[in-house]
Order: sequence, then C-alpha cells, then structure tokens
Amino acid sequence: MLDERYYTLLTKIDGKVLKNYFEGDFIKRGNNIGKSLAELHIGLSKITDEIKGKIVAFDNDLIAELNGWVIDEIDKYVKKSTLDKNEINIFKECINELLNGFRNDYYKLPRQVIHRDFHGGNIIFKNEDIVGVIDFDLSQINARLFDICYLCTGSLTTIFNDTEMRDKWIQFIKAFIQGYQSVNKLTSHEIKSMKNMMLSIEIVMVAYFAREGYEDIANNNIKMANYLNELWQNKWDGENGGIIVK
Repeated sequence: MLDERYYTLLTKIDGKVLKNYFEGDFIKRGNNIGKSLAELHIGLSKITDEIKGKIVAFDNDLIAELNGWVIDEIDKYVKKSTLDKNEINIFKECINELLNGFRNDYYKLPRQVIHRDFHGGNIIFKNEDIVGVIDFDLSQINARLFDICYLCTGSLTTIFNDTEMRDKWIQFIKAFIQGYQSVNKLTSHEIKSMKNMMLSIEIVMVAYFAREGYEDIANNNIKMANYLNELWQNKWDGENGGIIVK
C-alpha cells in the first residue's frame, strides 16, 4: 500500500484473447472452452462457501433483477422503439413466458461463484491451448448456468447478422456444452433451463443497451431473443435443452 492505494505486480500471461470463435477447427475449440469453463467452475465452487455473505462477491437474484430495473427499462424502450412491431410483439410474448415460467426452475439451479463475463475476449489462447481466463471483476454468486449461457449468447452475437453462420454456431455450442458435460455434469434442471437462461441474458442486454442509448444494439438483442425462442420451438430437441439438434 502506498498513499492509501494498493498496487500489485503480476506476470503477464503469454497468449492472445479469442477474437474469432469460428475460424479453423471451431468444433474442437468449442469443446475445449467447455472443458475449461467446467474446470473453472469446479475451482470456484470450492471458495463459494468461504466468501458467501462477504462484500467481495455479490449474491445476485436474476429473477429479482429481471422483475426490477430490467423490465422497467424494457417497458420504457418498447414504447418508443422503431423496430418492426411484429418483432416487438414476439419479444413481449417471450418476456411474459419467461417471467411466468422460469422462477421455480431458476431457484433449483446450482449456485456458486461464477465469472459472470465469460466470453472470448476474456479467454487467453496460446496457439489452440487455453492458458488463462481473465477479468473477474464482475464475478458474483449466481446460477453457474449463467456462465454457460453467456458464452452461448456472446458467441451468437458475433455472427448473428450472417444467417449462413448460424448453423456453425449451433454446432459450436453443442460441442461447448458437451465439453462442459465431460468434466462437470449439468443437472436436469440446468438442461431444462438453458432456453430461459439464454433469453434472460438477452433481455438483460436489451435493457442495458436501451438504458445506455444504444438503440441498434438493443434492437439486435431483441431479434436474438426472438431467434432463440423460435429455435427451441422449431429446431432443437426441447427435452434435451437444445443440446441435440434435430
């Protein structure tokens, strides 16, 4: 400590963050990322009880968050959005179904310390090997499924407007989830809740970007939420949480 400030000296991790999920052998990459997150969760679970109730880790209730500032921001935004009215109406239906159908399942999900911002920009690769995960400043106690679904929605964001790439995304996250499962098994409630967790994340993103004045990004997240909802209804095996593509 110097002049009432804390300083730390760290060794830089040798490698680069992931900028493109889908170049090269993206199936193997997805599988490896899944294994890496599973190992991270196993490690974080071991410190969860130690830091519960302490200021270092916010214990977040996603349902309360959705019913609080998130829905308030969305209610304000959809009234003035220039997005196609059909998109808005479908999105409203998604929200209503989510708020009515996710509460009970959410509270049955395994909770622990999670990364909360797990995406390619926070994963360091050296060649094709994962050598580090960085930026834990948003870490909190929440359903561990949040991290899994955040990587899924984050990777979708990078290619969403290229419709031909969406099948690659489905293959990528299938490999990602299978990689996770090979190290750290998901519960039946987690598998059942994948759709609603992904939708929850998209709804939070819509509210955040709407509040910050990024209308184009908010609109894109509305479209992504509608796409995910349709995907589960028409293309994915609902009994398996979307893991098995029909």
